[in-house]
Amino acid sequence: MMPLPLTLPSSPLETPTSYLSRLAARNFAPHILDFAIDLGLDFAALTNGKDSSVRHLCACAGLPENSFAKTTVVKTSTMKYGFGKEVMTTEVLDRGGIRYCPCCLLEGLQRHAPPWTVIHQASWQIVQIRRCTWHGMRLRRYSTKYDPFTRFDFTRILAEGRLDLSIGSVEDTADALDFYLEARLRAQQDENWCNRMQLPALIKAVEAFGVTLNHGRETVTSQLATEQRRDAMLTGFEVLSLGKDGIVESLRDFTLSSRNAASSPQEHAWARFGALQRLLGSHAKMREDLRPLREIVREFFLANFPFKVGTMVLGEKVTEERIVSMRTACRAVGARQSLVEEMLIAQGLAERDASGRFRLFNLLTPEIVFELCHERFAWLNQAETAAYLGCSFAMFQRLARSGLLAPTAGNELRARKGFYRKDLDAFLQRIFVDAPRLDIAPLGCFTLEQAARKAKCSAPDIIRMIFDGDVRPVGRVTDRLELRGLLANADGILEIRHAQEPNGHPTAHATSSLYMTKRTLDFLVEQGLLEKRRMKSNQTGRTTPLITAQSYLTFDAIYCTLGKLQAEVPHMPLQQHSHLKKAGIEPAIQERGITRIYKREELRAKDFLN
Repeated sequence: MMPLPLTLPSSPLETPTSYLSRLAARNFAPHILDFAIDLGLDFAALTNGKDSSVRHLCACAGLPENSFAKTTVVKTSTMKYGFGKEVMTTEVLDRGGIRYCPCCLLEGLQRHAPPWTVIHQASWQIVQIRRCTWHGMRLRRYSTKYDPFTRFDFTRILAEGRLDLSIGSVEDTADALDFYLEARLRAQQDENWCNRMQLPALIKAVEAFGVTLNHGRETVTSQLATEQRRDAMLTGFEVLSLGKDGIVESLRDFTLSSRNAASSPQEHAWARFGALQRLLGSHAKMREDLRPLREIVREFFLANFPFKVGTMVLGEKVTEERIVSMRTACRAVGARQSLVEEMLIAQGLAERDASGRFRLFNLLTPEIVFELCHERFAWLNQAETAAYLGCSFAMFQRLARSGLLAPTAGNELRARKGFYRKDLDAFLQRIFVDAPRLDIAPLGCFTLEQAARKAKCSAPDIIRMIFDGDVRPVGRVTDRLELRGLLANADGILEIRHAQEPNGHPTAHATSSLYMTKRTLDFLVEQGLLEKRRMKSNQTGRTTPLITAQSYLTFDAIYCTLGKLQAEVPHMPLQQHSHLKKAGIEPAIQERGITRIYKREELRAKDFLN
C-alpha cells in the first residue's frame, strides 16, 4: 500500500480518528468520511477501534503499526469501551460530543499555524477531567448529537470556527482528580491504590465514599448540586489514594463520629454507610469491578459490627461468630482486666474518655485475643518503641516513615502501631556493629542528631549510610545500645554526600546546562526524551520535581543544542544554524517555538564535534 504524499507525524496524545481528521484536512478533503472512502478505509470500524482499520490508517500515513496502541478507543460492547489498558463506559468516556481546552487550541493555532497541526487530546474526552492540567481552564463541550460523524472530525470543526475559543480570566486550577486521570491515561501516574480499580468503578466509588463522608449516611447522591458532587469525589479520591489503611481509618472515624454519645462502652453503631453501602451492597447487581473496595469495606464491617451468623454482608454470608467478651479475653490472656484494657489502649483498639471510662473502638475478636496472649510482653507501642531505641518520638517517626524501621507483622492495625523487642534489638545491633564504648567524643564527632544537622541531612540518611557500608559509627557514649549515644563523623558524612552523583537535576539547572528554554524542556518531557519526577535530591535532601540523572545523561549523549555546541566548540561561527545547514545537517527536532536540537552523531560525522 502506497502512503499518502501529504502525511503528518502522529502524537501520543490523540486517537486514530483525531489523527484521521487532521490527515483529511492536510489533504484538503471536505469531510473525514469522504476522505476515509477515498482511502478505502472502513470508517465505522475505525471509530470502533478495529485493529485492521487502525493498521490500514497507519499504512496510509506511513506510520508504525503500533502508533495508536495506547490511545485507540475499542468498542467492546454496548456503551463499553477499551482505551489502552483501561476499561471505560459512556459514564466516563464522552462519545456524543467534543471536549476541548481553548487555551491549548489557541496555543496550537498561534502564528497562523494550519488547523491540522493542532492536536485534540484523547484525555479531554474523559467526563471526569473538568480542567486542563496545563492551564487550569475548564474544558468546554461542543455537542454533535445531530451528526454522529461530526464528533470524529475535530479538525474540520476547528477550521470552520465552530468552537468557542474565547478566554477570560482563569480563576482556578485543575484538582487532584484531574491530574490523576490525566496521568493514568498516559501511563505516567505514581503508585496509587486507585490503580487497582477500573475507571468506571473508581468514579462511582470515590463519589459514594465522598458523599457519605461529607454529607452523612442519609444523603442521596442525586440530591446534591454539581459542585457538591465534585467536592465529594475529591474527598473520596483522597481517601482511596491512601490505600487500605486510609480507607479503614476513614470508615472508623465515620463510625466514631456517628455513634450515639449516650451509648454504653460495649455498644457500637450499626453498619450504616449511606451511599457507599448502597453502591457496594446492591444485591440486584453485584459489580465485579468494585470487588477491591468491597473486600476492604466488608472486612471492616465484620471486624467492627456484631453481625449474626447467616447475615448477608455486602453479598456474602457471615459463617462464624467473631465476638469475645472482656471477661473471656482476660481469662485467655491471664491478666486482670485493667492490664488488658491498657494493652488494648496502647495498641489503639480502645480509649478512656475524660471521665476515665473505658471504651472499645471495635468488637473483640478471637484473633485479637490470640495476639494479645502472644504479645503481652513482646510488643511495644510507638512511645515505648521510641524510649526503647533511646531517641525522641520525632526521630522514631522519621525512621518509620523512611522504611528503615519495619513495623511488626500480624494484624494490620497492630503492625502500624507496634514493634517487637527482638526486631528492635536486631535493628540496634546492625547500627552499632563494631562501635566501641567511649568516655569522650573525639574531635569532629557528634551525636546522631548533631551530625545530621552539620552534614545537612537527616538521621535516617546517616543510618542508611551505615547500613550500606558507606559510613562506620565512631563509637557510643552510653553503656546501652541507644541512638542518643551514637557518635558519627560529620565531615566524613558531608564528603560522602558531596561525592555522590546527583540523582536528578532541577529544571533551571537542566535548561541552563543543556542550553534550551523551559518550553523546550517541557516538550522533551512530554515526548519522553527526558523524564521528570518528583523525588528527593541526594545533594540537597529536598523533595522537588527533578529531571532524572539517567534521562539527562542519555539525552546529552545523543542530542545537542546550538548553545551546547557553542560551549563545547568555542571556535564555531556565530551563525551556527546557517553554517550547519550549508554542511547538510538538519535539526533532529525542530518545532515551532522549540529550541533546535541536533544529533551528536551527525555533528561528529561532519567533524563539528570530536
